[in-house]
Amino acid sequence: MLEVEGVSKIYGGERRGFFGRAPQVHALSDVSLSVRRGESFGLVGESGSGKTTLTRCLLRLEEVSAGTIRFDGDDIGRLSAAGLRALRARVGIVFQDPYASLNPRMSIADIVCEPMEIHRARLGLDGRGRRDRAAELLERVGLGPQHLGRFPHEFSGGQRQRIGIARALATGPDFLILDEPTSALDVSVQAQVLNLLHDLQAQLGLTYFFISHDLGVIRYVCDRVALIYRGRLVEVGATEAVFQNPASDYARSLIAAMPDPDPDRSPFGPRFPG
Repeated sequence: MLEVEGVSKIYGGERRGFFGRAPQVHALSDVSLSVRRGESFGLVGESGSGKTTLTRCLLRLEEVSAGTIRFDGDDIGRLSAAGLRALRARVGIVFQDPYASLNPRMSIADIVCEPMEIHRARLGLDGRGRRDRAAELLERVGLGPQHLGRFPHEFSGGQRQRIGIARALATGPDFLILDEPTSALDVSVQAQVLNLLHDLQAQLGLTYFFISHDLGVIRYVCDRVALIYRGRLVEVGATEAVFQNPASDYARSLIAAMPDPDPDRSPFGPRFPG
């Protein structure tokens, strides 16, 4: 479904004085990976490793310096404005911070309906239809139509992230980018949100591109995983194979730093509670 081939992203160095520039920054270097339809693919790396840059390139918010990104066989770098709009209707994104990602001046109805308004020609929904779909989406993520008229400050962090998930689903996407969607939440709320994402994938046939620095979350959610370090992929493989037999020193160091999985000592336990 998604093919990333030899992608590099270089940022030009900032000007220093009249005659010099800072060195170029290689945010991504020859990154290649593929995401199969219906699977959960994890991308793991520390802060500054290139995860966010790759995400921006996938959405073509940044142009790649080299390489190609194909979505369902289409080179996104060659898409017209209409083609790019159609792509963004098919690709939803859930952001890391549920407090910063929702506009505090907008009601929940307006937040969830906004993507449907942007893509109204594709969806064919009038104002009433968009509001009905927003109510349906809130119920799907564990809230309800009674919340449509409220504002973000009236909800907890976990509830806000559910609203963010509803917004990501508004245009009926088949591919979701999950940018550290649980890292700002308490452990018990993380479990609830991850179980919700698992259920939504099963119900809607979604494909997930899950970005995280938390290997415990990745192990629970993802079928395959890629590890990125300083803009380069250092290991790609089936999640359990990487955990059981890591091939790179970087993978071994990350796994060694994980909390003990003993359920008597780990807040997650062997699996998340329902």
